[in-house]
Amino acid sequence: MGGLHPDLVNAKKPQNVPSPASWFDTAARPGHRRHLVARLYAEHQAAVVAFAMHLGTQQADAEDVCSAVFEVALRRLDTFRHESTPRTWLFGIARRVLSDRRRSASARREVASESLPDQETEVTPESEFVANEERAHVVNCVQALPAPQRQVVVDFVLSERSMGETARRARVPVQTAYARFYAGRRQLATLLLASA
Repeated sequence: MGGLHPDLVNAKKPQNVPSPASWFDTAARPGHRRHLVARLYAEHQAAVVAFAMHLGTQQADAEDVCSAVFEVALRRLDTFRHESTPRTWLFGIARRVLSDRRRSASARREVASESLPDQETEVTPESEFVANEERAHVVNCVQALPAPQRQVVVDFVLSERSMGETARRARVPVQTAYARFYAGRRQLATLLLASA
């Protein structure tokens, strides 16, 4: 049976369980929207959190992303088309929520301060030389990555493009771009640590 666990092979389909498509049909009735989203939350919350963490989100942030996903799901329940499963639909929302968060985070990076730091950082020829050497080392490690991984790492991290845009530029599916990113990030960390 292709390596499936015996319990899964012999499992019977539960009786009298409405299909996910019929859940959304009941959402059209007044007052059923919140009930439907609560049911979706109960069934898919853990999967959405795991998906957010798979895409690089920390545990605490993944919970926030999950909340945002279900807020969007409540607002956009009418847009669900039965071309996918509810879980796939929620994962698509999660991907967009994460993309929006990354985009807004990059806009918030520089925070104005009313006071200047107490110490001035003195730039000496030696410190400038060390900084240039470190920068050149990072560039060399990035250049050592295989071309497909390098392209995704540079576009996603250094150019701060969304993964969707990065995938379009690389002419690959988004999941392939994520796989290349994770592989490239692991290899880059290995290269940087090996030469440290």
